Amino acid sequence: MMTLNFLAIAVATVAGMLVGWAWFSPALLGKPWAARAGIELSAKTPGWAYLLALVATAITATVLALAAAIAHDQFGGSFLAVTLAVASIGWLGFTASRNAVEYLFEKKSPALFAIDMGHQLAVLIVMSVVIGLFGHTSQIG
Repeated sequence: MMTLNFLAIAVATVAGMLVGWAWFSPALLGKPWAARAGIELSAKTPGWAYLLALVATAITATVLALAAAIAHDQFGGSFLAVTLAVASIGWLGFTASRNAVEYLFEKKSPALFAIDMGHQLAVLIVMSVVIGLFGHTSQIG
């Protein structure tokens, strides 16, 4: 029977948002990212953008937890290791590879690609650790 841990998904969502906040802060990669993306850091971001980011992050956490639960039910082993594997494979196969095509055709800088894809990988790894450590215990079906 498939199970998901909704507390793990909620905590992973918050953790993913915190990674983004730190990653794009001026103290870390915010300044080089903004320069390469053509974005003014001092410009105010509308609240709805943060709401959509939260929803997208929650969807990512849910799909990650679901894919990890399916893989774990199929292959067994450490749930943490399975979750990290699913996230890493998903990042490489869907996020990095597909975005590489866009960045090439849009002639975006390799540095911007590295910052953006590094962010995506960091979010997925942090979410994986949270979900993997919590386990999947709340039944959905």
